[in-house]
Amino acid sequence: MEAKLIEAGVPYLLEVPDAWDDRGPKVAGEYPTAHTVAPRSLQSTMKDLLEHWGKLNLPRDGLRVAEDLSNLDEVVRVAKKGLGL
Repeated sequence: MEAKLIEAGVPYLLEVPDAWDDRGPKVAGEYPTAHTVAPRSLQSTMKDLLEHWGKLNLPRDGLRVAEDLSNLDEVVRVAKKGLGL
């Protein structure tokens, strides 16, 4: 997903000091990047992999990442739409 967002012009990360905190890149609507918009890792299928989209002000309408990632193109489409791309 990161690669698809980068192709659409979203930077991987920002070199803006305010876009970072002591834990790394901020997940915030003011600083959307390909890395922070991408779904969280698949460490647990019980997790909502798009939970952080609320902090990014990205609309979800109940969208979830499929366990087998079969809907990743739809996740990318919704992210791009939410980012105005």
